[in-house]
Amino acid sequence: MKTFVIFGDIEFLEDDARIAYVHNVKHSGFYGDDELSEVADKYGGDYLVPHYFDGEIIFIKYHKETV
Repeated sequence: MKTFVIFGDIEFLEDDARIAYVHNVKHSGFYGDDELSEVADKYGGDYLVPHYFDGEIIFIKYHKETV
């Protein structure tokens, strides 16, 4: 079975493993369990499978600063 996977810069808080901060999404798509490690190596190693994650996912958006 393929599930939706988010690859990018993801931070899991040490105090509460039920919160994931997604700082940057490099790639996302539907993958099987046997494909995850290969695709994670290609895009940087951090990934999140929302279907299996029992917690809160927070997407961080940085605004461009103007001077």
